[in-house]
Amino acid sequence: MKIDVNDEKVRKAEFYVNGQLKSTITEPPFIWNWDEKTFMKQKIETVVYDEEGNSNSSGEMTFFVFNSPKFFK
Repeated sequence: MKIDVNDEKVRKAEFYVNGQLKSTITEPPFIWNWDEKTFMKQKIETVVYDEEGNSNSSGEMTFFVFNSPKFFK
């Protein structure tokens, strides 16, 4: 899954899965590729910061992910 934060005002982006920080990107392009082996419902959230340190969240969004471990294939 690829998450792209396309906004020139963003200075930092944080990406969370099920409340756990997975990646912080501090330079453009603010694109995160999530390729973790997982299965079923996952909650994903992006928090972005501007140059003054103000933040804004996407809120948690629920996705059903089927990127199963090798033994399921």
